[in-house]
Amino acid sequence: MQPELVEKFLRLNQEFYTTYAQSFAATRHSVQPGVQRLLPQFLPARLVLDLGCGNGNLAELLKSKGFSGIYVGVDENTYFLERAEEATREGEAGSYIFIQGSLADSNWMEMVDHADVICSFATLHHLPGEDLHRQFFSTISSKLSPSGHLFLSCWQVLGNPRLEKHLVPWGSMEINSPSINQADLLLDWRADPGKPAKLRYVHHFSPQELRNLGEPEGLILQDEFYSDGKEGNLGLYQVWRKPCS
Repeated sequence: MQPELVEKFLRLNQEFYTTYAQSFAATRHSVQPGVQRLLPQFLPARLVLDLGCGNGNLAELLKSKGFSGIYVGVDENTYFLERAEEATREGEAGSYIFIQGSLADSNWMEMVDHADVICSFATLHHLPGEDLHRQFFSTISSKLSPSGHLFLSCWQVLGNPRLEKHLVPWGSMEINSPSINQADLLLDWRADPGKPAKLRYVHHFSPQELRNLGEPEGLILQDEFYSDGKEGNLGLYQVWRKPCS
């Protein structure tokens, strides 16, 4: 994807979450069923790194389950991080740290040690372009401890009638580029009638596309399933493991 389009889509999503942070957080009180299914594998971890932590729903759930390790959440949105800190402030078990940072760059990496669990739920699909997708997996591979696990989910927009209703033609942004393919999508969101409609970029990942990103980094796919949404297939989940050597 052309660099100017990558920057344009990153700004688009940043503006979306800045405008709708409060409304969006108000609709995200619970952890998705797919994440709950994976939760038992988080609890023994010494260090959990949550990329795109949002308003801290996973951190709050871990806290309620007696998680005693270190949790580090990374997100670009300051409103989400403030809510996450408030939700995990009290209590004796576990340590909860939140860092502002964009997954489109790696400035935050120096602040994080190797983790035995890295998760990124409903975040990777907001990164535009194959270069950022490869960088994402490369970063994770470098930060995973040997035998550590990556837990990942991506929206499955195409084939979902509810979400397809929110698709907006690229012509509305006067974009017509050969680097835009059928998996690059533009979605609107109108939950707050008091604010103007905002658009955001989403990439629809197929299972094979994710495998083609994880396997070259030496990661081993251990599990794959669909979950979430009214139909039970809104999210594609994958579990990857880093070999011991």
